[in-house]
Amino acid sequence: MGVPSITTVSDLYSKGKLKFQKGLFNIINCGVRTGKTYWAAHHLVDYTRDGLYNRILILTDTTALKD
Repeated sequence: MGVPSITTVSDLYSKGKLKFQKGLFNIINCGVRTGKTYWAAHHLVDYTRDGLYNRILILTDTTALKD
């Protein structure tokens, strides 16, 4: 019996199924362990007006980050 495959946020983004708009609050509402924080840390800078990480605010449940 194999492990079920989980669609990650990176998978959705690469397939064009994840849409963001500059200048708006964009929310990623996905299940646990789908790579939301990973994707945000590596790709959200593309959506800032000047490419600076200090323009990004990531809200997360810190108890979920213990893993």
